Amino acid sequence: MSVLDALFQPTGVAVLGASNNPDKAGYYVVKNLRDMGYPGEIYPVNLRESQIQGLASYPNLVAIPGMCQLLVLIMPAEAIYSVMADLAARMEQQGDIKVIVCAASGFAELENEEGFRRQECLLETARHWGIRVVGPNCIGVIDQENKVNTTFVDNGLPLHAPTGEQAPGVPSTQELRPLGISLVSQSGSVAAMLLMLTASLPQPVMLRKFCSIGNMADVDFIDILEHYEQDEGTKVIGIYLEGYSQGRKLAETLGRITVTKPVVVLKVGRSEAGAKAAASHTGSLAGSYAVYEAALRQKGATLVHSMRELVYTLLAFACLPLPPGRNSFIMTQTGGMGIFATDETGKYPQINLANLTSEGEARLRSAMPPMATWGRAVGYADISVAASVKQHAAAVEIALNDAAIDNLVFLTVLPSFISQEELGIAWAHLLAPAHPSGKPVYMVILAGGYVKQVRRFLESQGLLTFEMPEDAVTALAHMLGYAEYRRGL
Repeated sequence: MSVLDALFQPTGVAVLGASNNPDKAGYYVVKNLRDMGYPGEIYPVNLRESQIQGLASYPNLVAIPGMCQLLVLIMPAEAIYSVMADLAARMEQQGDIKVIVCAASGFAELENEEGFRRQECLLETARHWGIRVVGPNCIGVIDQENKVNTTFVDNGLPLHAPTGEQAPGVPSTQELRPLGISLVSQSGSVAAMLLMLTASLPQPVMLRKFCSIGNMADVDFIDILEHYEQDEGTKVIGIYLEGYSQGRKLAETLGRITVTKPVVVLKVGRSEAGAKAAASHTGSLAGSYAVYEAALRQKGATLVHSMRELVYTLLAFACLPLPPGRNSFIMTQTGGMGIFATDETGKYPQINLANLTSEGEARLRSAMPPMATWGRAVGYADISVAASVKQHAAAVEIALNDAAIDNLVFLTVLPSFISQEELGIAWAHLLAPAHPSGKPVYMVILAGGYVKQVRRFLESQGLLTFEMPEDAVTALAHMLGYAEYRRGL
């Protein structure tokens, strides 16, 4: 076992700065560990309280009676000197702590003498005892498999998503889908937002592993990425990157990982103002975006430019097969959205719009309403608003079975006379668990809460739906880029 195994699967967690006060961050670290169902011992440390949320509390680290491999620091930064003296005393007696998560801020990111002094005090003590440090200025880690949640995010990922309107066949309490997505982020707030966003999808998704690394005083991108690389349950990796001093080493690491796992990177600091903001946030030099982009793309990483793009690209890699080729077809029940999607494909040279074979067009002609149109634009068909549930399903099947088509983007705005339940069942029967063709389908079902029921049902069956055309087209482009990279290895 590596030392970092104690970060994601610790035997005992101590929370220094634990609190009974919901207005304090230390309250939520203890609460989230308990709510997650962490199976080990939780040791709150608070000088003034004998109990924290029903758990026995201890005045200092030395007083903790059992084994404790992970220490979470959530106290004011100015207390670091006394805390490190306390840690040294425990290590002399027990020698059990392997990893520190320093969730406190007020260290090197301040870029002043006192901030640097505090961070050096933390690191000097940790190095002396062979302890790894995550942070400072981070929000910690989550491991869904091992039920670890050291974050102070209120209402962090629950084991079950909030209930709402229910799709047919979906239980009233929905379990979050474990799709094998793991995330590492310099920003705690960005990481927390991504956790909440994935948990708010029609059929909520859990991130397998999550790590906020903050200032990267010790544990950094390479450490976490190598851990994810070795984790068999991690299928795709997401990165929020502000800046990193070892850019060459990062690129080499990604080059090794992307041979088997997609890596999606949101690199910020693209502008001069953004680069300065990154430096003030985690104390990182953002570096030249153009240099990062060229180096990471060369190593097979997928670069995205928005939070939304990051989420949907990760979902696409986790849920869909890699495209077998570039030939793509846009099929729509709503002309306006189909035109918009076609415009979007023009942004990506890797997407090649292609027509159905003559046999495919003949099948479509016989199966669709008489007002359906195709062939007026390359790679585009409008099956018309009159298309029934049966015709929606037939259109998808015809496109997937056509030898000229590798990828299908399907867009529909469901009219009131279409049964969402029947459509969900028809598509799920056709596509789940995977269509024999092995071709990805980028299903866009518009719009908003009105179609949440059918989206939730399809996603509960292991499929992926998109909210907007641009989400689907961008995900297709990124998957095409990665597939071509893999074929060239």
